Amino acid sequence: MKNLNSKKSRNTVAILINEITVADLMIENAIKNENENSKLVWRISKCEAIIGLADVWGIELPGLEISRVVLPELETRYTNQLNETIEINTNYK
Repeated sequence: MKNLNSKKSRNTVAILINEITVADLMIENAIKNENENSKLVWRISKCEAIIGLADVWGIELPGLEISRVVLPELETRYTNQLNETIEINTNYK
């Protein structure tokens, strides 16, 4: 676990916390716009930031355990969506 004694460390933690805040806003926006792909991307981003804060910095936020559980599933869904998009684009030519 890294310490927060340097300005660079504090800035890195602030960026991760900001990423969580932005992800929450973007998830809300994606829900309003019924954009499942965007919602998925931002949920992955949020989970990664929450897990990074815990694993690297020792800062355990609410939602850490659920993030650890759902992140692999979200990544699999995202990969599958990308593969489907590639397949559709390949077949379109």
